[in-house]
Amino acid sequence: MSIGSHADFSYYEQIFGRNPERYRRVLHLLQEELSDYFQSIRQSYLQGDAQGLRRNIHRLNPQLDMLQLSALRQSIDELGRTTTASMHVKDQLSSNLHQCFVQLQDDIARKIAQLSSEPTT
Repeated sequence: MSIGSHADFSYYEQIFGRNPERYRRVLHLLQEELSDYFQSIRQSYLQGDAQGLRRNIHRLNPQLDMLQLSALRQSIDELGRTTTASMHVKDQLSSNLHQCFVQLQDDIARKIAQLSSEPTT
């Protein structure tokens, strides 16, 4: 499982690029939302709740698309096909998922820091 590349913020820049303060607020909200989705996905996956997993993946996919993270989206979609895997396999995939989300959160934090260091007009 891999994030594939770093998050691409061009979608958000087109919408919020002229308002850095609003852009930062949106990115903070995105961080919170992604954290909630990832926790729900991980919990559903480890519990073997295929329906809950699919529901959470469906809700997360638009954000991954906006960040142009198709490799991560494909990796998460694969989780939905492995809900009956052994606990060892689930633990490994869950750990990999966590690493991907840490990287994504780091990408967002770097973007927020970059916006915070830019002069406001």
